[in-house]
Amino acid sequence: FPSDAKAAYIDPATNAPTITDKVYLDVEWVNSSSIKTQGRITIGLYGQVMPKTVENFVTLCRQNAYAGTTFYRIISDYSIQGGAIGDATESGKMGRSAFSTTPSFEPDNYNIQHTLQ
Repeated sequence: FPSDAKAAYIDPATNAPTITDKVYLDVEWVNSSSIKTQGRITIGLYGQVMPKTVENFVTLCRQNAYAGTTFYRIISDYSIQGGAIGDATESGKMGRSAFSTTPSFEPDNYNIQHTLQ
C-alpha cells in the first residue's frame, strides 16, 4: 500500500461518506437467449475520501473514454470490473489514467467496500 493510504476501514452501509459526484455509463448486453438489452448504471463517487481516484474516473467519463470497453469480470449481484481503456487483451491489467500517458497512479484509499444502493 502507498505510504499515504488511510488506515481506517470505511463501510458505506453503516458509515457512508458523502457522495460528491455521480457519473453514468450507458451499457448494453446480450443474455443467453441472444436478446440485446440496454440500460444505465449510475455510480456515486466519494470525492472527499478518494479525490484523485474520483477526479480520474469523472474526467475519463466526461471524455467518453469508456465507450466500447468491456466488462471483463462479472460477479453476479456483487461486482463488475471493466473499462480497461486501451487494453487490447481486455484483462484489466492495462489501461490509461486521465492524469498522464502512464497507465496507472497510486489510489487514495484501499479501505472502502463496494455497496449496492
